[in-house]
Amino acid sequence: MVKILQERREETRKSPNIFFESVADADDDFFDKAVEGAVMFALKNGEICTCPSRILVHENIYDRFMERVIKRTNAISWLTL
Repeated sequence: MVKILQERREETRKSPNIFFESVADADDDFFDKAVEGAVMFALKNGEICTCPSRILVHENIYDRFMERVIKRTNAISWLTL
């Protein structure tokens, strides 16, 4: 008997950032950089390859990670010309 596992891929050429549980092993510079990477969506203005269109966060770190992302996003100062 052959088992076929369903696989899901990003077929739409979007740019997901995937954050595994190990990102939050320590509350250190690495964790801060991961949060910074997630916050890049807020700075998206046109076609920028490094800005994520979505983030996928492991469920075990989701609450703590998203709390930091929201706090960091709200801290962005917007300059209107």
